[in-house]
Amino acid sequence: MIDTTGTLFTGGMGAATWPAAGWDARRQWRARSGLRATGLVTQVRATARGGSSSVVRFVAETTTPQRVNVDGGRIGEEVQLGYPAGMPQQARRIGGIGSWGFSLMATLVGAVFFSVAEGLLTNMTPLVFRLH
Repeated sequence: MIDTTGTLFTGGMGAATWPAAGWDARRQWRARSGLRATGLVTQVRATARGGSSSVVRFVAETTTPQRVNVDGGRIGEEVQLGYPAGMPQQARRIGGIGSWGFSLMATLVGAVFFSVAEGLLTNMTPLVFRLH
């Protein structure tokens, strides 16, 4: 017998992660394809989940000083920022795989949830559990 409630929940969770991944990837793509600036980490704050958030100061194309929060960084570190033209308040840290981390992780989690839902529907061991 198939547990349809669990299957629908698992499949729904998998489906819910992909729009979030797409939204974050779109924001990152806009930052990378827009204007760029070099900023200086001036403050590091601990977040509620145990990570850190850095305050970065930089000068936008309008020569107006700006301040944004980004993930990671050390005080005094220079970081590369990207932002859509005319929207420096939407600046994001660019460069490296870390800037795409959420999008990649959400896509992977969605695939695992879909695999589990597929396994529940077909009453088989999901592919993700057969790979080890």
